Amino acid sequence: MEWLRRNYKTVVGTLIILILIEAVVAWYLIDRFRENYLSGDEAFTVALEDAGLPREAVGTPQIKLETEKGEAWYEVTFTLTSEAGMAYRYQVNAETGEILSAERE
Repeated sequence: MEWLRRNYKTVVGTLIILILIEAVVAWYLIDRFRENYLSGDEAFTVALEDAGLPREAVGTPQIKLETEKGEAWYEVTFTLTSEAGMAYRYQVNAETGEILSAERE
């Protein structure tokens, strides 16, 4: 216990450095794999093609990248501008562009 009291600053400093190194490595790995993902705009295009709609027929889309357990997908939602209330929600695989789910409300 006495050793810890004398070396408290060294121990805390070492822990902070290790945490910073881990954060940098995690950021690098996440960024590296993200290069393999489609862009959000590409996922939106996949959803529009599946719905058979031109880009001009919908309002501004909401596109969000989701990840869980090593899987990544885009949640793409948009609404028709001409028909109030007709909304579309898609999940598009961020790596392959495969449509995981499609809903129309």
